[in-house]
Amino acid sequence: RLELSQSSAVVIEDSGPGVQAALAAGIPALAVRTPFNVNHDFSRAVSVLPSLEDASRIIRIIDSTFVPMPALP
Repeated sequence: RLELSQSSAVVIEDSGPGVQAALAAGIPALAVRTPFNVNHDFSRAVSVLPSLEDASRIIRIIDSTFVPMPALP
């Protein structure tokens, strides 16, 4: 258990139900397309990524979309 607040977390998900579960928990979600989820509804995801290969793009999306977490003591 990470013990993070919803505002300090982001979910990276590859299924429509996973995106919906994250949103129901109050956590924003990034969706990742795969050949297996082409019919999944990712319309409520913050962004839909074509793959996880471009880690720098994922980091840029997170940095530009979410409020930074306060530094730990």
